[in-house]
Amino acid sequence: MGSMKFISNLTALLITALCIPFNLSNRLSAHAQDMEAQAFAGDLDTTHGNGGKVTTSFPGFQAGFGYVMALQPDGKIVVAGEVELDTADDFGVCRYNTDGSLDSNFGIEGRITTDFFGFREFARSVAIQNDGKILVGGSCKTSGSDQFFDFALARYNTDGSLDSGFGSGGKVSLDLGGNAEELLNTVLVQFDGRIVVVGGTLSGCCTNGFHTGLARFNQNGSLDTSFGLGGKVVSNCIP
Repeated sequence: MGSMKFISNLTALLITALCIPFNLSNRLSAHAQDMEAQAFAGDLDTTHGNGGKVTTSFPGFQAGFGYVMALQPDGKIVVAGEVELDTADDFGVCRYNTDGSLDSNFGIEGRITTDFFGFREFARSVAIQNDGKILVGGSCKTSGSDQFFDFALARYNTDGSLDSGFGSGGKVSLDLGGNAEELLNTVLVQFDGRIVVVGGTLSGCCTNGFHTGLARFNQNGSLDTSFGLGGKVVSNCIP
């Protein structure tokens, strides 16, 4: 009887030993499948665009560069930068739906271009106002012979059309003072709707480095003369 009991116990141990790796293997396999189905931080979102990526061309232009983006409260994405031609570059702005498709309700099939003076312009900042209007800031040249840039700011309605109630036909250019390079990098909207732009300028005493340049505009695009000197501030030199 003792021998039979020993064999029975041994058989039970063998069955258990066989079952444990089998069950463990099944669990690991199921876990691996769960891991494959689960997206990890940093993975491309395959529901956006083409496998998580989007590229956009501008018909009639040779190249386009997206430099900045902003997220609207409704989840739509605004991207701004520069579109190139042989003789001149313009602001280029796109708006995408949450799935990465171009928003057909914005501009022409989701795209707009804006020319200031017929020379080079490029955007470096985007801000969304509380009313949904879109501010795009950058730099522009005012003439073909002028080697320097001025601040440039455009405001668009929610459909991508220029806001005629802002500046001159929706656009503003600003010379901070003197014949100098002036590059706008940031656009901010205050709680009261006034608009602050920040960038760099070579004007003044510093010829080998930049000053910080600021300006503040009223909601209609006019300079806010209560800010700085006639709406403009130029800081000390940044070497």
